[in-house]
Amino acid sequence: MSQFVKVPIADDYKKLDALLAKFNIKRDLFNSSGASLSGGSVIQLYKSSIDEIKQANIADLDIYLRTKQPIYVIKEIAFKLVESGYSSCNYSGNYYTKSDIYESIIRKFNKFNKAKKYNIKKTNNYFSLKKYINGIVTLYNPIIKKSIDIIITRTNIENLLIKTFDFDIVKNYINISYGNCIRMLNKTAIDNKIATMAIQHFKSRVLDNIYEFNNFVTRYMKYTNKGQLIGIKFKHH
Repeated sequence: MSQFVKVPIADDYKKLDALLAKFNIKRDLFNSSGASLSGGSVIQLYKSSIDEIKQANIADLDIYLRTKQPIYVIKEIAFKLVESGYSSCNYSGNYYTKSDIYESIIRKFNKFNKAKKYNIKKTNNYFSLKKYINGIVTLYNPIIKKSIDIIITRTNIENLLIKTFDFDIVKNYINISYGNCIRMLNKTAIDNKIATMAIQHFKSRVLDNIYEFNNFVTRYMKYTNKGQLIGIKFKHH
């Protein structure tokens, strides 16, 4: 049984559409893939009005996609992203045709979509996910100056969030295709802006190395500055 609670949101589709529109993409981009959106942007879908979302300064999105996607799904996603102005970071500052960029994105997707294991360096922002993902396809739109990280996962989104995310306020997600409700692990924490973290998680993951600790501090400051977090409490189990 899922530990996540289904939480309907007011103006559900309109909010998600407004958020995605800031990145020049639409929900139908991921219709056949079962992709999920997670992170601080999901908190904004829950707590903010449509106008507030439209005015919010959101520079990047984290989108989670399971491995072993059919090739036609990968091609459709890549094509729509290129048409929306995105390219892989390798192409920034140079001139390449849309066909070049499309083929590059396809290669990256296929590499991680089929891989059995992906070794992530400790300096990578997604190091804490190393046991649960195959890789990240990072795309950037230089016109609107926004980026999208598509994280290719080996497990379902709920297991990944429970096992790897530190703050429980960000252990939530929304299926992009449906977009009518958020799945939350701890709704009370979000409402009260008090995150809960297990002592064991803090010791074994956050204090594991300097990169994880720096990521922890960065995330704490990020959510505090956004007004989504005012404190942390630790639990012993």
